[in-house]
Amino acid sequence: MHELGHFLAAKLCGLKVLRFSIGFGLKLFSWRGKDGCEYRLSLLPLGGYVAIPQLSDMGKMEGEEDEDFKKIKHLPKASYGAKVLVAFSGAFFNVLFAIFLALIVYIVGIPTSTENQTTQIGYVPQFIFPDGETQMENSAFTAGVQAGDIVLAVDGKHVENFIQIREAVALGAERTPEGKPFCELLILRGEEELRIGTLPVLVPTNSRTGDEIRMLGIIPASRLIVDSVFENSPAEKSGLQSGDEILFVNGQRAFSNNQIVSILNKNPEKPLLLGISRDGKDMQLSVMPTQVAKTKPLCEVLDANKNTLFTVLPTDIKNNQDPTNPSTPATLRVFEKKNDLSEHIEIGAILYQASGKDLNSLSDLNTILNFEPEKNQHTLKFIKGEFLSELVLEKGASSVIIASKFSPMLGYMIARDLQTIHPSIIKQIKNSMSTTYYALKGLVNPRSDIGLKQMSGPIGIGRAIFEISKIDIILVLSFAVLLNINLAILNLLPIPILDGGHILIATIEKVTGKSISQSKIIAITHMVFALLFVSLMVYVVYSDAQRWSGDINSAQQESLQSQFYLNNIQFSANE
Repeated sequence: MHELGHFLAAKLCGLKVLRFSIGFGLKLFSWRGKDGCEYRLSLLPLGGYVAIPQLSDMGKMEGEEDEDFKKIKHLPKASYGAKVLVAFSGAFFNVLFAIFLALIVYIVGIPTSTENQTTQIGYVPQFIFPDGETQMENSAFTAGVQAGDIVLAVDGKHVENFIQIREAVALGAERTPEGKPFCELLILRGEEELRIGTLPVLVPTNSRTGDEIRMLGIIPASRLIVDSVFENSPAEKSGLQSGDEILFVNGQRAFSNNQIVSILNKNPEKPLLLGISRDGKDMQLSVMPTQVAKTKPLCEVLDANKNTLFTVLPTDIKNNQDPTNPSTPATLRVFEKKNDLSEHIEIGAILYQASGKDLNSLSDLNTILNFEPEKNQHTLKFIKGEFLSELVLEKGASSVIIASKFSPMLGYMIARDLQTIHPSIIKQIKNSMSTTYYALKGLVNPRSDIGLKQMSGPIGIGRAIFEISKIDIILVLSFAVLLNINLAILNLLPIPILDGGHILIATIEKVTGKSISQSKIIAITHMVFALLFVSLMVYVVYSDAQRWSGDINSAQQESLQSQFYLNNIQFSANE
């Protein structure tokens, strides 16, 4: 669409168009139209170009200077108005296309959850785990942010939903005098506006690239509508029903289910008083929680000094088997490990043999490793995909079974409160412009925590579109609105080889009355920036590939982590 804008504007101005290429470099195939223009698909899918030599001779940079370029040397140079119009039309067509897509999004609507569309805080935990393991005190909690607070602005930027809150925090560039990330929230509590300073934490998002992003330990508020109630659970016995909305817990306004879970964990042996609404009527239910198995057991393999080497998780357990029993037949997989074991085993690898004996359960492994450990040296065999590996344990190595974890539970599921919103065209364009502006601002600000390595190219954008398409195709169109506005703004920056750079050079020529577009200085400048641009693209594509690899590893670990928790929660009829 961008290059189509250049093409049509050039035709409108009566300029000669030699080539319309999707991609750069060597051509894969092409055809010549009746207008004499060559339409081609080129090797490098990193954009495209329209060859208009009357504007500037970019033949050597955009493909190759061939006989077609030599034949048009006699054509008159384009006027200032034509240069500006053609250069501007690419971005203009991006905006037009974005408006068209935004119209479709407005008519059809975007599926979303109500918690993403609120600015009300539902829960503020006292402690957070940025890397999934290390416990930290939550700055938002210590600063006094409370459930029920409504966020009006982040670092002075007005926010309208929780997506914008996360975005504003992530792109923030404020810091404390000590250099720590800082964020100021403007909140509404009751009828009082408060400014609260917090310290966002850098949360790792990719193990391969080392990407980190600023986050606050706050969770959005949501409606607590009961979707289902477990059989024989305390919730069922107390009379809680599907469709009930939980409004209060122990007299406190309930803003999030995390809030209820927190209260449960602090007072597991005390009943909870739930204030609910059913068919427009308010009532109270007293529910006594019960301890229920939440996870599978693990087998922790220890060295001779009783330090943990790795842990093993039972997987692929049949539905009719007890997942909490270490003797239950299962496939054993590496769940966690020390970093110095990376050459021997990987997370998710199957441990199938110990000292020549096949392993069918956690108990099998535990029995073998604890049989006269001071005398025996064990060889463990692993497999992951098509790769086999071995690990020889020193004498004195042993293991211990870590029993299933139990948690207090009531026995209900909260329904996901979904809705369809119809953002206006103006709002979509405005939000896309705002996102692009703050991303660029953060990118060039050394005080922010985003940089070139966070940028995405064709691979990253393609992956994002693919993942979004699995949710709803209308989200792809919404994302395309952002992409087109982003492309329009970036191309109008006054940087050589970009459209904004061409407009700048044409304006300088108009003001000074001197032709500089064909000078050696401009040619060298264009070449230098072209090389910088290609280098940046190579770097971004490499980062995208690394990020993809890291995401695959993260997805595998998340899949394994999900298998640690029991999906089929069972409540005893006798409880």
